[in-house]
Amino acid sequence: MNHNKLYNNHYTDIGFDRTNLFEFIKKVFHSEKVLYPGSSIHISPSFVFKQVIYVDKSKGAADFFADNQEVSKIIEKNKRGPVSGYYEFLAHDYINEHLPLRDNSFDLLISLYADNIIDYCRRYVRDKGIIISNNFHDEAVKAVKYNEPENL
Repeated sequence: MNHNKLYNNHYTDIGFDRTNLFEFIKKVFHSEKVLYPGSSIHISPSFVFKQVIYVDKSKGAADFFADNQEVSKIIEKNKRGPVSGYYEFLAHDYINEHLPLRDNSFDLLISLYADNIIDYCRRYVRDKGIIISNNFHDEAVKAVKYNEPENL
């Protein structure tokens, strides 16, 4: 498997890298510790943030992350600024399995193109942490509802 080519085909070449967005979030919100359920092989958060936990149940993601050396090379090549590049991959189904993570311990939850992340992973975001989401599966609507005063 050519990790760099695979990553570029799935993200960089089609403009889905999102590194600039992650840089903006870090600058404005000072996020450091990130949880990314349903990540597939989208590792650009590690180009920016100090610590990222990726969660995905797919075999493709597990195979990609199994080669730590190749993944680390991509991160090192693309990182923006003095980032440690620490990451961890959890081959879990975030809907049907309890993740081995502490509640309220992440600054940022990323929800892009996976379903039910807000419902099952909001608990891991610290108070005043942020959620970044598109509305592909109504995830952005769910995130807004969770942040309404009566739900806090």
